[in-house]
Amino acid sequence: MRRVVRIGPGKLCVLFALWAAGPSAAAESAQYAFVDVNVISMDAPGAAPHRTVLVEGDRIVTVGPADTVTVPPGATVVDGTDRFLLPGLADMHAHIGGDYRPGQTEPRADLLLYLATGVTTIRNAVGSQDLLRLAAAIEDGAPLGPRMEVASPLLEGEDAVWNFAARVLSADAARAAVRQFAGEGFESIKVYHTLSR
Repeated sequence: MRRVVRIGPGKLCVLFALWAAGPSAAAESAQYAFVDVNVISMDAPGAAPHRTVLVEGDRIVTVGPADTVTVPPGATVVDGTDRFLLPGLADMHAHIGGDYRPGQTEPRADLLLYLATGVTTIRNAVGSQDLLRLAAAIEDGAPLGPRMEVASPLLEGEDAVWNFAARVLSADAARAAVRQFAGEGFESIKVYHTLSR
């Protein structure tokens, strides 16, 4: 027997964003069918009407015309009539919780707001060890949040603007800082205009 869920357009966006943020271990084998939905694919103009999208765990496995895609038994069916489904958005210059330093409240509200607005991936522009741990926790399913790329702590030169920045005053110091940050797991290096070159 099929279970059909009817939800409004805002909730459909939130549901898809939450799903795209990464399933918990229990949800990894869950199946969802977004039936008769308009799909905005980003690789063609407009929307593809009357599509069914099948999701298994954390993968989209089928997108096709609603009248030709077979919904697997036991899948949760989401009625997409007159609704739109689109890929998750990415924010490439985010600052989670003011860069989330020790002693701050974990930025759960920020994380949920990203998901609620369809943002499933963020690049945090200035990082810290705490943000690396938060990104790893999100990947493990708690707290709920968008996938997060974490840039290194800020590197500045002699005339540093920010008091929390790491100062590098030579090419050797810059190379050492980059090696250190890469070894710690930061995915990009954040530099500021005060570096000499």
